[in-house]
Amino acid sequence: MTAQEYIDDIKLRLLRLNVDIDLSDEFILTMINRARTEVQIATYSLFPERYASIYSLSYSASDINNLKSDILSLTNSQGAYKEVNAYIITMPSNLMEIYNVVVSWDSTERGDDWSTNCRLVTKEELFEIQNHAWNVPTADNMIYTIEKVGNTQLLYMSDLSVAANDLASGDVNVDVWYISALSDLENITTAGVDDTDSVVSPEVEELVIYYAMLYCLEGIHDDIAYDYIKNEISVVDKTLKDNYLVKKERVGSLLPSKEGIA
Repeated sequence: MTAQEYIDDIKLRLLRLNVDIDLSDEFILTMINRARTEVQIATYSLFPERYASIYSLSYSASDINNLKSDILSLTNSQGAYKEVNAYIITMPSNLMEIYNVVVSWDSTERGDDWSTNCRLVTKEELFEIQNHAWNVPTADNMIYTIEKVGNTQLLYMSDLSVAANDLASGDVNVDVWYISALSDLENITTAGVDDTDSVVSPEVEELVIYYAMLYCLEGIHDDIAYDYIKNEISVVDKTLKDNYLVKKERVGSLLPSKEGIA
């Protein structure tokens, strides 16, 4: 749906509920974008592919050294602090949740391209592992954690020098697979600008409309219409989740290992 289609649909539905209020298109669009954010938070675990992005970065061996920073960690009962190296990468501002971090490079030791899926740990575990002489991160077992500092989200990598020291040629590549926050729709009709909502899946557009209607009704104290919309949201939300569970069960039942023996 386009932004204008959302707006027109909401106006029509409010009229059908005998809600006679004069709302500007700009106000309704603000409520639509608020609703899209609410629906994304509620459904991204059901449809992660709809909101997925890959943040790809490439670093030379010298670039990796510039990423290295010392972080203080409390390491013993006497309250002494110890500096631990971490490789810090600033994440995009629209990051909501990281699904996977993949590091790849042209390996000298293996004589071929090599990639490894990094393991998510807590910040405490990242410190502790790097203090171990016998359990340090390796090319097969790289780790990372994420931390928000102010308005900036930082990715702490365990030890990218493992890749830098094994680099035969080219760069070390870091791909962060993550859920990205939705950008706002803008009701723009300029030639060549498309305001179609291409991210929110058709299955949940109805939920976006209901949430936007609910937000429009918040300030007018129409309890009957407000309660009706809340009930509709509950019904649509339950239907979505039930359909998702049925879909997951059906996929499992079609696996070869689930088939009967002839």
